Amino acid sequence: MPGKFGVAVIGLGRIGESHLDGIRQNPDKAFTAAMVDIDAAKQSAASHHPVTLNL
Repeated sequence: MPGKFGVAVIGLGRIGESHLDGIRQNPDKAFTAAMVDIDAAKQSAASHHPVTLNL
């Protein structure tokens, strides 16, 4: 399948961080399209991760 998959990560807890690591390890196959978490502290930490949106 050509192109990359855009992945939305919902929840930035332990599992969410694992998903982000997987995306980072496979930049030729996937990119982070969005990150969402209701915890303000985790949202702040997420701002340090680059987000690419292909609209």
